[in-house]
Amino acid sequence: MLRKILLVGAGLVALTAATSANAQSSASVNGTASVQILKPIAITAPQALVFGRVASPNSGTSTVTIAPAGTVSPASGLPSGGPSRTAAQFTVTGEESQAITLTVPASITLNGPSSATLTVSSVNHNAGGSPALDSSGNLTFGVGGTLTVPTAATAGAYTGSFSVTAAYN
Repeated sequence: MLRKILLVGAGLVALTAATSANAQSSASVNGTASVQILKPIAITAPQALVFGRVASPNSGTSTVTIAPAGTVSPASGLPSGGPSRTAAQFTVTGEESQAITLTVPASITLNGPSSATLTVSSVNHNAGGSPALDSSGNLTFGVGGTLTVPTAATAGAYTGSFSVTAAYN
C-alpha cells in the first residue's frame, strides 16, 4: 500500500511540475505607438545666381567667384552695366527648430548660343555644416560658385538651372 501511495504522490508531483512549466512558457504585454507629424518642408528661390557681364579673355581664362554671402571676386576689372552680380538666395520653411540637410550640386552648366556651354564650379551654400530652421520655422541662405570663361567663349547670354534640396534630418 505504501508503494501505491508513493507512486500516486510521485505522479501528482510530476503533473504539477508539468503544469507549472507550461504556465511560465509564455507572457504578453501591451505596447504603445505614437507619432509626431512635422509641418511640410518647403523651399523657394527668391533670388537667382547672377554673374552679370564678363568679357571673354584674349588668352587664358577669366574667373568670377560669387560667395554665398554675395561677395564678388575679383572686386574690380569686370565690365559694368547689365544685371547686378548676386548670389542665389533660398528660403526653407517648415517645423520650428528642426535640423535639416541641404544639398546643392557641385557644378552648374550654363547653356549659351550655338550649343556653347560654360560651367559654374565650386557651388556652395552658407547655411553651415548643421543647418536648422529657426524658432519661427525659417532658414534663408545663399548659394554661390565660380564661373570660368575660356578664351574665345561664344558671345551671348547663358542660362542654366540647378536643384537645391532641403530635407528633415
